[in-house]
Amino acid sequence: MTKNAKNQLHEFLQALGYETTQATFQTENLASGWESTVTVRFFCNRVVQGTGQGQRKTEAEIAASQNVIHRIYSGSHSH
Repeated sequence: MTKNAKNQLHEFLQALGYETTQATFQTENLASGWESTVTVRFFCNRVVQGTGQGQRKTEAEIAASQNVIHRIYSGSHSH
């Protein structure tokens, strides 16, 4: 796997047979920087979300990806 958490998330999904579009990002520019929420939808109706912040959009999306990867592996999820 690559070092970037967003790429790791996409590679993880592909390894499970999912499309990378199963992970959707909502990112917005705030006064203090960027905030991103990633939602991963699995076919078994399991939904996992993670959030992250950063000075740049990419940093926020990577932080959100790290958060959702942690939630997937720890078993924390919503829905």
